[in-house]
Amino acid sequence: MRILILPILLATLALFLALPAHSQTATNPAPVAIACAYNNGSPPTLAIGTFGWTQCDIHGSIISSPASLFASTYSAGGDYLGYTTPTDIITICGSATKTVRIISILGNGQATAATQVDMALLKRSTPDTGGTPTTVPAVPRDSADPAATAVVTTYGSAPTLGTAVPGEIFDIQNNWPAPGGGNPSSFWGRDYIRSNEKPPTLHGTTECLAINFLGAAFPAGGKFSYTIAWTEE
Repeated sequence: MRILILPILLATLALFLALPAHSQTATNPAPVAIACAYNNGSPPTLAIGTFGWTQCDIHGSIISSPASLFASTYSAGGDYLGYTTPTDIITICGSATKTVRIISILGNGQATAATQVDMALLKRSTPDTGGTPTTVPAVPRDSADPAATAVVTTYGSAPTLGTAVPGEIFDIQNNWPAPGGGNPSSFWGRDYIRSNEKPPTLHGTTECLAINFLGAAFPAGGKFSYTIAWTEE
């Protein structure tokens, strides 16, 4: 183990020793002093109220692992070809037995002629019905994980819309270039792990997220390539 900066270690230890003593409770936890070290192994476990080491990268930043690295994680995606003046085009609905957290929902598109497309992510408290639905296979990131219980659906025609939670999670305009035109497509969606935000969370089978085309005409020759990733706990 190689100590990065000895003076910082000594200053941290001095600060820890100077902290006032107080009893540890759920609302008043005991202090923990952390000194940073860089190594190639796993950092030791720290007991509350003690002095110890934590693992850092070569820049001195503390290494932490998002919960999504350990929860059962799944992906579903494909190429969506649309229908006339679509509303909801793709949904993910929750589980009867697990809490479903959407860690990323991303996509981009192309069309015969380059165009700009406006799409929103909505939340529904009841699911869509009808609309020529197709269930998209969910792929587990780990073969040891159980089968997914959340359901991703695409619609080949307009569904009867479920009950909308007022407002939009986000509404993003993105550019769909012509195939082979040389101009890159802009990405639609959000990666909640990268942006360090609380992800949209679904409780029960009636809660759903919907990618919505806002009733605009689907571009001629259009194709929307999407991927959704989520955890189940």
